[in-house]
Amino acid sequence: MIDVKEILGFAPLLILDGGHGITTPERRTPPLGDGRVIQEYEFNKTVAALAELYASQLGFETYLTSPDETDTPLPERTEAANRVYREYRDQLQREGVDLSGKDIATFVSIHYNTLGSDYQTRASGVETFYYPTSSKGQRLATNLLDALLRGTSQRNRGVKSGNLYVLRTTEMPAALIEPGFMDYRPEAELMGNDAYREEVAKEIVEGVLQYYGIKHRIE
Repeated sequence: MIDVKEILGFAPLLILDGGHGITTPERRTPPLGDGRVIQEYEFNKTVAALAELYASQLGFETYLTSPDETDTPLPERTEAANRVYREYRDQLQREGVDLSGKDIATFVSIHYNTLGSDYQTRASGVETFYYPTSSKGQRLATNLLDALLRGTSQRNRGVKSGNLYVLRTTEMPAALIEPGFMDYRPEAELMGNDAYREEVAKEIVEGVLQYYGIKHRIE
């Protein structure tokens, strides 16, 4: 197992944002074959918690913006992310770590796509987003998409720019991932698949490692 602190000379901070909560309206699958409905937060927050675990095992510092099922407002999530980032930056400076040219933190927001409220849509696949003027965010989003496409075979919808709140208001390189469509039945079923949740969590961490120039597959 690698240790990112040994490789980079500091422990990067990975901030994970599990988008939406239990009270978010309409963010759920249509009924599956067994009648079950999966809310988006169930996937997002489970994946965020798993990614935190895998990242911590590799030596990352981590922070979850919304660790429980609560629908935490966007400003609270990004303000907390920025506060934790600044506090960690100040801590490293006090410790004498040379931070010149280094990205000490990254921010990944986890979501699941939808276009409608039933299975009539045929939209499918994986895409990632970055803020239009952020070259570092674009690189992070590209690394994350590369990692996400190494696993379950899905359509590549590409890396896209978007004026999204969590990308616009965060102070560190940031990207948002959409690992599938909840109104496309095969990917709706993936939402509740434990193996897929673990896969996406590992791929998030692998994408962030790639951002830092580290090639490593999590077993």
